[in-house]
Amino acid sequence: MAVRECRFVWVLGLAGLVACGQPPATPTQAPPAPPGAEGGAESAADVAPAPAPADPARYRLEPAVSVVTGRVAMREERGPPGFGESPDDPVVRVPVLQLDVPIDVEVGAATRRVDALQLAGSGARAVAPGCRRVRGTLFPAETGHHYTELLIQVADSAPSDACAGDDGAARCLSGGFDAAWPAFRDALARRDCAALADHARLPLRAPGVLDDDPVQVLDRTALLAACPAWLDDDAGLPRPSRPLAVYAASPDAAAPTWRLAPGVDDQARVGALAFVREAGCWRWAEYYRP
Repeated sequence: MAVRECRFVWVLGLAGLVACGQPPATPTQAPPAPPGAEGGAESAADVAPAPAPADPARYRLEPAVSVVTGRVAMREERGPPGFGESPDDPVVRVPVLQLDVPIDVEVGAATRRVDALQLAGSGARAVAPGCRRVRGTLFPAETGHHYTELLIQVADSAPSDACAGDDGAARCLSGGFDAAWPAFRDALARRDCAALADHARLPLRAPGVLDDDPVQVLDRTALLAACPAWLDDDAGLPRPSRPLAVYAASPDAAAPTWRLAPGVDDQARVGALAFVREAGCWRWAEYYRP
């Protein structure tokens, strides 16, 4: 009887709470596991949340330290006083790192994509040609002696095998120009601007016909945008006049006269196109706009 009376009193008390508008206490146990979750599986509350995906690598100007990889080569540019404004400006050689992959660099509120960095500072003199890993700080071009949009003040460098076996080796057109020209000619005839950009020395220079015409300097994006129209322009060769792509597809382009002068083996000119051989690889260096 004592047990039954206690149960009766508890029921009456619960009824009184409900009658007074008091809801029963909320259960504290976890809700039933979904089907198939039995057998000791952890509940959703016990599983750690997945980590957020990492932000992509970002590059910033000095004082932030950057590490980049690519191929170092000496590039011929025009020096003072005109820095290319006059064909009489002397030729200077500067070390440039051609990046394996273009990088995005925060410059103020804008972001610039670059694929080549001129090496600067006393540390640049110790960087040997070839595939290198370079550590330093990035800064924008400020004078005529700066030939790429952004430069890297070299702190140190080391050989890298990150370039070995990649398509950089496949893009290197080595040997004499007679051996390299068929690849250029094929890309021109197929109107393959991406292949031409792969074989270009970036940024590519595009001077006008006259000495006082402004010189355009094009990175890969600008080159890809301008290239289709260039292929439809005159090839810049003796008559008959015809578009560059049409000339490249003709038998006349099989063995062009390319040598600038006797004994000059590291430069070539075919109509509106000028080429240079740097670090053993032939590159399309200039396009002379009509």
